[in-house]
Amino acid sequence: MSLKGRWYRWTLYTLLAVFAALPLAACGDGGTQAQNPNPTPNPAYQRVPYDVGLPPEAKNAPKVGDLPGDTMLNLNITFKTDDKVLEQLGGDKAKDGEEIDLSKKANEIGITDQEYEQLKQFFGVDDAKLELGKLHTNLKMQAKAAAVANLLQTKFVYKELKGRKFFAPEKDPMVPKFVSDKIVAITGLESYSKAPKQSATFQPLTPKSTKVADCNVPSSKLLVPEQVKAAYGFDPKWTGKGTIIYLPEFELYDKAGVQNYLDCVGYKGKFSTIDVGQPPTEVGLEATLDIEMAAGLAPEADIVVYQTENSGYAMENVFQQIIEDAAKTNKQPQMLSLSWGLAETNASRSQAKAIAQQIKLLSTTHHMSVFVASGDCGAFDGGVYGNLEVDFPASTPYALGVGGTQLTVDGKGQRMNEVVWGNPSPDKAECKNDWGSGGGVSTVFEQPSWQKGDGVQNKYSNGGRQLPDIAAVADMLAVYYEGQWGGIGGTSAATPIWAAAFATVNQALVANTGYFFFGPRTFYAVAGDNAYHDVVEGDNQYYEAAQGWDYGTGMGTPDLEKLYTALEKQAKS
Repeated sequence: MSLKGRWYRWTLYTLLAVFAALPLAACGDGGTQAQNPNPTPNPAYQRVPYDVGLPPEAKNAPKVGDLPGDTMLNLNITFKTDDKVLEQLGGDKAKDGEEIDLSKKANEIGITDQEYEQLKQFFGVDDAKLELGKLHTNLKMQAKAAAVANLLQTKFVYKELKGRKFFAPEKDPMVPKFVSDKIVAITGLESYSKAPKQSATFQPLTPKSTKVADCNVPSSKLLVPEQVKAAYGFDPKWTGKGTIIYLPEFELYDKAGVQNYLDCVGYKGKFSTIDVGQPPTEVGLEATLDIEMAAGLAPEADIVVYQTENSGYAMENVFQQIIEDAAKTNKQPQMLSLSWGLAETNASRSQAKAIAQQIKLLSTTHHMSVFVASGDCGAFDGGVYGNLEVDFPASTPYALGVGGTQLTVDGKGQRMNEVVWGNPSPDKAECKNDWGSGGGVSTVFEQPSWQKGDGVQNKYSNGGRQLPDIAAVADMLAVYYEGQWGGIGGTSAATPIWAAAFATVNQALVANTGYFFFGPRTFYAVAGDNAYHDVVEGDNQYYEAAQGWDYGTGMGTPDLEKLYTALEKQAKS
């Protein structure tokens, strides 16, 4: 619902609350007065600090100016959810075809209508525009910086750190306790959080052409869809029909190149594009890669590209739009493949918490499997060699972090050998998305209860979320981009491979059992059934491969026949 901002006087509501709490004069023979003439303040209206969650060096960076008061701020207020309700709606499997309208559960999932009326009185400052999400878990607020600063009893200033200028609150914003008790995060109060980065690398092998592509890939060194299918056990009967693959993108895809590729692989699904806010303006490799990988392996799955201009809040905005759009639908297998990310230290804690909850909602309420690339700088996702760090949002608990491998196949495309994708001679001065499979231990998120199994607990474990969960080939895959064939690499290729693979598995499960599976618990639950190819060779510049789970490839790469068998058994139990 939308609300055009009206005049609200917060002090008036505070005074009313105070007067309501005043003790009445005693009525008796002597007409005595109450002994305590001072009002008792309502604790719910007392202000408490809200920590935006900037790293200490950013929070303490020197001020270099004031943010103009007429600067328009776009805030997202994320509300707490009822985990019991999410558990009832979620689980790990769902019956295909059942109609679901999550908006009817909004008062149970997020804040109630009554709570919103109370919160609206606080956030409805001068000329503010408010919009409550369908699930009551998110409130969009657009207002001028001066009004927001006055509301939160702070000031917005520019700061500078290592040559980078950003705005942030001069001191912690102050919010009433009843607001603090309801929120997970408020984002949009700073511009320190960096835009997500793409990680694909492209090696062209043919001259550029303006003609329709020759579908014969010119190099025997490149892997084509049929070889990937053979290596991982794709069943030719299952093509992803009846499933949806969502692709969040922060650049335009190469329309001509994608169309040529779709024609070459015989894509028959429904392909659509949705703009979120300001659409991107530049064509890029990442979006093209994602579409081609998904279409080549699941040629009858519907593919929906959500695209927006890249910024520090692009990812959050796209996720929220998908949550809104998929709130009312018939249940069906849905996969989301995200090939973008950033080092955990490049996102504020507010942003990390907000996006983590969005992925949790997509997984639980929307029954969606969210696959996220684990990064291409090996164990050092921040790009500083030797500084251990993992990629966000792959590190969020409800995401399925996808690492990368180097795959060797025989003449028939059958899997011969697979090792952790890693550069044997890295340029330690700069990561050019070629150091290898991202993996390590999160410093932001705790290890979820379902992350367990052979190899999970090891000498590096410290209670943090561990990455990746699974992996797939991330080296020398054939793509068509800007008029030429070439080889692509990176976990951003492995991620849509897994999304397409799981789409075909779920198609088969629906056909044979009526159920489909989703979420990270599903993948760990079947680890003991040999549902993955265990990768035991190689390293990601720091962590070595090992039997069972490891920091280069997680539980392993797809063995789809065994994965299907294990899930079919669970569906029928």
